[in-house]
Amino acid sequence: MDALERYKQLYGTVKPDTVDNFLYHFNEQFRGLEVRGKRMLEIGCGSGALSLYLASVLDVGHLDAIDEAEGEGNPVSILETLETTVHTLGLKNITVMKKDVMQFHPSEPYDIVVSNNAMHHVCEHGLLKWDIRARKKYVEIFKHLKGLLKPEGVLLLREYSRYTIWQFLPGRYDEVEWSLHPSKGEWLRVLRQAGYRNISHRYACPYALRLGAALVRNPIVQALNYPCFHIRATA
Repeated sequence: MDALERYKQLYGTVKPDTVDNFLYHFNEQFRGLEVRGKRMLEIGCGSGALSLYLASVLDVGHLDAIDEAEGEGNPVSILETLETTVHTLGLKNITVMKKDVMQFHPSEPYDIVVSNNAMHHVCEHGLLKWDIRARKKYVEIFKHLKGLLKPEGVLLLREYSRYTIWQFLPGRYDEVEWSLHPSKGEWLRVLRQAGYRNISHRYACPYALRLGAALVRNPIVQALNYPCFHIRATA
């Protein structure tokens, strides 16, 4: 069995959606990036679907998977579960750690730092346009992340924006704390102030709507349907 098939069998144990959904969004986020042999950091790794794919299928040189919350409320720490999976697969190129990224000082810098739906927990809210202190805190943490990257290293983010009609409607996204989520413009402004270059963004398209992606990737549809985007920047 090759690495991809083994990962597909594993995937259902670490994520509730489908592996096809995961691979679609992975290709969206990592398009054009070579990861084989690279040194990488995932912040907020959770159950490790992304880290395990990078380490077991794409052969990254080394990947540090860190998470501070480690799945609060679960009877077993998700990091313990992830460590067990890493051991079961015999992976030598991934290290799992419970870490606050601001207290994390690795011995070597990274080629790529990735964080998906995690960085909005930096502050008690994401209203950066009006709160100078919150904005400064975000700038501080992204300067720290920039210091973890090699020159020309790449930062990858996936986040939601609070600018969506769904924060006012019951049902679909009830579990999301919208006030924690900065807008796309606020994220981009923070990265510029933190000294990143070549900053770009791309609206995400849900897997179910992928055939109509060209119609979905605009601010109006995002506000009505799926306010999610990828951001890429260079140190």
